[in-house]
Amino acid sequence: MKPGMVCGNFISASTGFLFASTGHSNPGLLLGSASGISLLVASACILNNVIDRDIDLLMQRTRSRPVASGRIPARHAMLLSAAAACAGTFLLGPGLPLALVLSGHFVYVILYSLLLKRRTSHAILMGSLAGATPPLAGYCAGAGGIDTAAILLFLLYFLWQIPHFISIAIFRIEDYAAASIPVLPIQIGIPSAKTRLALWIVPFSFSAILPAVLGHAGRFYFLAAIALCMTWMTMALTPVKNVRAWAVRMFIFSIFILFSLNLTIFLDRN
Repeated sequence: MKPGMVCGNFISASTGFLFASTGHSNPGLLLGSASGISLLVASACILNNVIDRDIDLLMQRTRSRPVASGRIPARHAMLLSAAAACAGTFLLGPGLPLALVLSGHFVYVILYSLLLKRRTSHAILMGSLAGATPPLAGYCAGAGGIDTAAILLFLLYFLWQIPHFISIAIFRIEDYAAASIPVLPIQIGIPSAKTRLALWIVPFSFSAILPAVLGHAGRFYFLAAIALCMTWMTMALTPVKNVRAWAVRMFIFSIFILFSLNLTIFLDRN
């Protein structure tokens, strides 16, 4: 199920819900919505493990995964995926949040995992699209629909994931090379990928300050977003000798910046 990814999406879905509810959340609806979204994410992660079981065996960090190692048969994993999907669908019920998560499920499993991951580095765009749907679905569950704030939240998560993943691809480049996965650092080289990472931080930074510019957050969030984005950009542009250590730091800070932005935008709006 990739517990770390499921947990992260539970947090992002909850953040979207709380951001939409502006201090007037229904705890039962929050728990049910975030849990339903997380179960559907778990379903997609299981299917990703089934699809990737051959290449997972070639990578140091993934070769011990249950399906790849044979501890869990693929058919049993697929049954578990179906059970998680049914449970998540039941908890969410019919409506826009369910439709959004199912769309993300399709993009992640079919477009990203099955069709594009082994063929092109542009698969990252599909992965980012899928990863941005849980917070959007959480927002819709809390607000009852999509508005400008929901689109800004979706944009923030979408643009954040690209430099986040490039940093992973750089410090895990040996694994991806062993499995012949055409991630960006392999296709264009690490120095160019490092430059591309910095370039992607630019639109992310604009998306980060837009909630304050458009009145969905206040001055505290605005100042925090500027400080965090400038720090991330400075880290991206700083010359380094050990690129792998730099990529690990960029990865860690990417998690920190997303957590900090989510926390400050919620506190500032409420």
